[in-house]
Amino acid sequence: MEQRDRIRKRSTSPQLPHPGLVSSFKWAHARWLGTRCLGALSAIVLSGAVAAAPSLPSGAELLALQKDALRPTYSQCLSKAMQQEARERCVDEEFAYQDGELNRIYRARMAALLSAKERSTLQAAQRQWIAQIYQNRCKLPEQASPAMRLDAKQCRLATTISRLRQLNDPQFVASISAARPITPSPDAGSVAKVFTATGLPDAAGQVAFSLGDLSLQVADAHCRDTGGLLLRCAPATVVVQRQTGKQSIPVPSLVFLNKTADQQDYVAAYRGPIAQQGEESEGLRYTAIVSDINGDGYDDLLLWTDFSGRLGAPAYTYYLFDPKAKRFVKSEKLAQATRGLALSGISGTTLHLWSEEGQCKRTMVTLALHGTTPTRHSSKTLDFCE
Repeated sequence: MEQRDRIRKRSTSPQLPHPGLVSSFKWAHARWLGTRCLGALSAIVLSGAVAAAPSLPSGAELLALQKDALRPTYSQCLSKAMQQEARERCVDEEFAYQDGELNRIYRARMAALLSAKERSTLQAAQRQWIAQIYQNRCKLPEQASPAMRLDAKQCRLATTISRLRQLNDPQFVASISAARPITPSPDAGSVAKVFTATGLPDAAGQVAFSLGDLSLQVADAHCRDTGGLLLRCAPATVVVQRQTGKQSIPVPSLVFLNKTADQQDYVAAYRGPIAQQGEESEGLRYTAIVSDINGDGYDDLLLWTDFSGRLGAPAYTYYLFDPKAKRFVKSEKLAQATRGLALSGISGTTLHLWSEEGQCKRTMVTLALHGTTPTRHSSKTLDFCE
């Protein structure tokens, strides 16, 4: 996150990651990180007169409290790591994944907040969290020993998972930060939850994705692995299972990102609000998206079925939920309106899309969706070669 990178550069004075911190606030903050999120340790009551702060938990101890959130690949990596540098690489790889998940959930939370005040509050809380972690609790000293460097990295990984748990919590409110416990809010239940699922079709052409009270099952998929980054299955059937019934949707093709060494846990199915990506983003890469894109209170379905433009960006087929028929209906209007455009995000009922023009130019397009009718709101062309 850009905010984090700016904050990292502000302070250059050496500071140990945990010994010698005597401030009672820092003590409460660090202990809360290790206890409040999981409820693993008993609550700490601070007295008015504290002579000296007890030693703070190490990065390894904090990480042990978050072990249920670590991927299996992390423990597998550690089991083979005999040297300090190898252990650091294991932590770095897991941190890259967890930090990516944190960024994704943060963007989704931002997109789900309706008021500018709530979004500003969440931004402030996130900046506070970044500063606390990178300038305080998990700061890496300039002249750190290998052990201190590993400790700081473990601390950052543990606190990143802790923050990810906060943003994923059903009682989430925009003002939560690493220094304050999560408290119930009357509006907390109105914030949309985010569900993700991973997986690729097996040899029989089947894979299932559980997304809360809705599930997707890909069946009868005829997939051809070319050894590249993409896996195209043509044809395929997507079965949507809801509490009110089941619907089978045949598609001419379905596209997945194939497994690679650095994409062991590619998110294939996503349910929740979709935050807009940056102007230079190559677009969304989910095989299936379940999200309310027309504001009627019902989830709609987007499937990656084709490619768009010179770069072969994902092209989605849009299925809007019809509450009267109680089924998803393919939108021919959206198919026409989005032809040649790649989807980069959704803000409420506004679709953000783009198209390439030559080597340098990109046209950004926004479509407003009213019921089942899309209307082009704006269009601007950017020249990245200027």
